[in-house]
Amino acid sequence: MRGVGIIGLLWATAVFTAHPQPLVVAGSESEQQLKKAEQLIEQTRKKDWDRTKWEAECRKASFEVVGSEQVVYLIPIYHTPAFVDRVLIPLIESLLKQPVPVARLDELESALQEALSALTYRPSISLSVTGQLSGERMRTMLSKGEMLISLSDSWWFFMEKENESEEFVPLVLRSKRFDLLPSQVAERLSPTSSSPPPTSTRLNLSEALLGRWHFLFSTSLSVQAQVEQMQAYLQRLQSLRTEVARKLPSIKEQLRERLYPKQSRPVVGDTYALENISELAEQLNLDFTPPDSQFAHREWRLREWRMDIEFVVHDGSEIRHIAIPLEVLLGL
Repeated sequence: MRGVGIIGLLWATAVFTAHPQPLVVAGSESEQQLKKAEQLIEQTRKKDWDRTKWEAECRKASFEVVGSEQVVYLIPIYHTPAFVDRVLIPLIESLLKQPVPVARLDELESALQEALSALTYRPSISLSVTGQLSGERMRTMLSKGEMLISLSDSWWFFMEKENESEEFVPLVLRSKRFDLLPSQVAERLSPTSSSPPPTSTRLNLSEALLGRWHFLFSTSLSVQAQVEQMQAYLQRLQSLRTEVARKLPSIKEQLRERLYPKQSRPVVGDTYALENISELAEQLNLDFTPPDSQFAHREWRLREWRMDIEFVVHDGSEIRHIAIPLEVLLGL
């Protein structure tokens, strides 16, 4: 982990039930999210505590449960590979079922509501929307139905260079499936919705980039034991992030399969003539604007497929999209 600031919050108790209790260590980039962890930890002290059911509750609250019988670490789900199967794929499936691929937060399953709300507490997400809306304002608008949730995906081609002096010329094909008309957005927003101008709230950039972690313990520990547990937690976190980074190509392929289940998908790294790209755009329902005629006979290499979660607001006669790239969502 690079440059992580640590704040330890101690949750002490002198009362234990008769059955053995694991030490629970909850971590988060926001103190607000730890309020949910406090409630979850309190459940472990009940005589009828059922660990299996409790772990399910933790997952509903957007925590992933890792560790052992003795020590349990609650890690925000968006820092783990589980974020794909438990949040991104259900969100894709939910939106694709909609007549218009956009939803209010309260129209989604409760676990998705928790996960998407938790995203707005993350420094990296707030940094992505700096100069647009603060995380606090985003949470308010989401909860009131003044902000909608959608997706976008796009295929990025770059013209093959014939010599080193040439610049990379991009050709971006965006999926039409997530196109939204102003009237469609307005119809889905809360009747009391208003579209205020962006707030000017800004994060300290060093804090947003480096992260500042808060910790909660289920029982009283010495300072040395707290430090050891926080170090162990951060090691787990780093291991999960490394796993996510390693799996990123397969994660993207998994998401592409959900969005393009029946089509023959282009292969990242392959080269295509412009007429082939035009055919792909028609097959995959992509928005294709031909490049300047001087590039008509050049070859193009598919460099990347991108997917974003988008938070959508209706601002006067315009639709405004706040796009969060997949890599940012996964904490990379």
